[in-house]
Amino acid sequence: MKKYIINSINYNHYKYLITVLDYETNTRSILKELQLEDKCSNCKILVDLVLKTGMGKYRFVQYPILENGMIDNTQAEYVRAEDLRDIEEKVNSILMTEREIVENSTLLSSQKKKLMS
Repeated sequence: MKKYIINSINYNHYKYLITVLDYETNTRSILKELQLEDKCSNCKILVDLVLKTGMGKYRFVQYPILENGMIDNTQAEYVRAEDLRDIEEKVNSILMTEREIVENSTLLSSQKKKLMS
């Protein structure tokens, strides 16, 4: 089973979206194994933790990308979902490429319906 999906998004200062699919795997261990091709200063990744935390205020976390392409997992900051309304549909459609995982997740039925609509 996949542990995550990584997509280029180029939204504001975010270069990538990482959608975590495995609620048991530690997010930091996923980030430690990634080295991104694009190296840029002041760029960040956005991590979608919906399958780990639900659709509340802890769904999205941002991390800076270091100059060597590694992710600085010591600098996590939560991002309000309201600040991402412009890309919400894209974020949810990426998640739905793994529809079976969403259907079998621990999310509430109402949350699954919202994601699938």
